[in-house]
Amino acid sequence: MPFLPNQVSNMEDSIKPNLNGGKMNESIGTWLKTEVDKYLKGDGKYNGIVNIISDEDLLKFCYLSIKSNPGNMSEGAKRITLDGINEKWFSRASKDILSGKFDFTPTRRVMIPKPGKTETRLLSVGNPREKIIQKAILLILEQI
Repeated sequence: MPFLPNQVSNMEDSIKPNLNGGKMNESIGTWLKTEVDKYLKGDGKYNGIVNIISDEDLLKFCYLSIKSNPGNMSEGAKRITLDGINEKWFSRASKDILSGKFDFTPTRRVMIPKPGKTETRLLSVGNPREKIIQKAILLILEQI
């Protein structure tokens, strides 16, 4: 069921991340560092971090961290926004990432005016729902 704007607090409670086996006493950074370290091999390379990226609770945390940014309400190439996101989307995205079926869509490109000039410049607008996955990747890379 999609979440309505007036149900934001209910939505946050219903998709609240359950990281660290339900123990939210650790910060996301500490939890991520512990998880990332599990995939560090003896040769200094990481193998299997896709399992962290596909974690539904991490995706929900990333959603909660980006949902209030005004730019994330801009439509991407598929003309969808963060409105109407639900539990099913997180489950499907997680499964697609794990199976290797997830694919980022091309960005929507628009020409916008340069500040104080008559010239324009190219602006690429990505799919806001894909920004959730990009945020998860960013958090993991910051820990590495």
